[in-house]
Amino acid sequence: MRERGGELVILGALQTQASPVVERDGVVVVEGEEIRLEAKRQLGLEVGPTRVTLQRGGRFELIGERVTMQVASLIKLIASKVELP
Repeated sequence: MRERGGELVILGALQTQASPVVERDGVVVVEGEEIRLEAKRQLGLEVGPTRVTLQRGGRFELIGERVTMQVASLIKLIASKVELP
């Protein structure tokens, strides 16, 4: 903000939504009641050799060395075909 010839001039931009916070250690924090990520074709999360991919058309891919699921109640698997090695 500065004054120019008797007029007050305000410089800057108005931020209307919160931005993700990047902490000193490089961790990005996003907080909210509900967090929604939308992609037109594909959404992926990767850490080293582990990958989770969601693709348009309903394909879900989970790749990793080991998968652990802890469920307190019920796991429901609905598929027309299940293949086990």
